[in-house]
Parts: sequence; C-alpha cells; structure tokens
Amino acid sequence: METLKSESVLIYNGSTYFSVNCSDILFCQVDNSYMEIYLKDIEKPIIVIECLCNCISLLHCPTFFRINRKQLINLLYVTKIEAKIRKLCMHDGREFEISADHLQACVTEFSKIHIGVIGKLPPKISKNGIHP
Repeated sequence: METLKSESVLIYNGSTYFSVNCSDILFCQVDNSYMEIYLKDIEKPIIVIECLCNCISLLHCPTFFRINRKQLINLLYVTKIEAKIRKLCMHDGREFEISADHLQACVTEFSKIHIGVIGKLPPKISKNGIHP
C-alpha cells in the first residue's frame, strides 16, 4: 500500500497534536530552546521544544526561507523587502530584519515564488543592502 503524502505537518507541543497545513504557517522563531510557530488566523503561537534547523528540514517547501539565525519565514505572506535597510514586511504589518548573509538569497527566493518581475532586479545586493 502506498503512503499518502499531505501538505500538512504534525506539531506536538507536549500535550496536544496539531495537524497544520504548511501554507498556514506564517513564520517560526526560536527563543532559547523554544520555538514559536505562528499560524494564519490564529493569534497565539504554538510553542514547542525544538530547534530551528529541525523545522527547516521538515518544512522543505520552497516558500520557507531562513532570514536570520532566529526566524524562518513563509515568503507567501511577505509583502515587501526593503533591501537597503534589510527589512522584510509581512501582510499583517509585522517586520523582520534580514541578516546581511541571507539578504541576496532572500530576494532571489522571493522573486521565484511570483509569476514574474516587473522592473529589473539588481544583479547583486551587497551585504549592507546597497546595490553596487
């Protein structure tokens, strides 16, 4: 019998199992040994004992991107990236800082999830966010 694959992930917080569609995850962030998973349409995060690297390997969907050492973002909910100040803005108004090391790849991955780009993307973004 063939195993069915779903677009959901099972999240266990120590007392409850949550079946969550990956596209409903807005972002994940770590705080010491705890990870907060923020979901669309739910105010409070699900808190689990987990490291971000394990979450990244589980959510190997191309719309998830690690923007710094503490946060993994679902690019589907990003409305803009301000490269000069290394800031990413979400659809709900939340803002996050993108590390200098992840900025170029973040812009590249953000452009890949769209059907096209109007205007030219700069060939490369320097680590300080200024186009050379």
